[in-house]
Amino acid sequence: MKWIDPRQLIPTQELATMIGQIRTLVPIMQEHGYDVSFPIEVLEFQNRYYVLEGHHRLAAAMLLGINPVPIVTRADLPGNMPPDIFVQDIPVSARYDFEELWGKEL
Repeated sequence: MKWIDPRQLIPTQELATMIGQIRTLVPIMQEHGYDVSFPIEVLEFQNRYYVLEGHHRLAAAMLLGINPVPIVTRADLPGNMPPDIFVQDIPVSARYDFEELWGKEL
């Protein structure tokens, strides 16, 4: 596990799909801090970090200004998908959602 600025993480899911989870998580994280036993799982590909698991934790941390956040790198992708195909399939709106959340470009 390592710690990283959340602005360096590239989301792969749209924010709108997780609003309920974020609303539940924010007050918990605000009271107890980031639970390091649940790091954000990422794919490292071409010197970039793509979020695989933990979008709602990332969003809650960003809303609360938590920086850095814990990450772990995974080597495998669902269905053994090649990383370049995975990266091509990321919706552009996912990145923009998180940029708005953070208040500036990622």
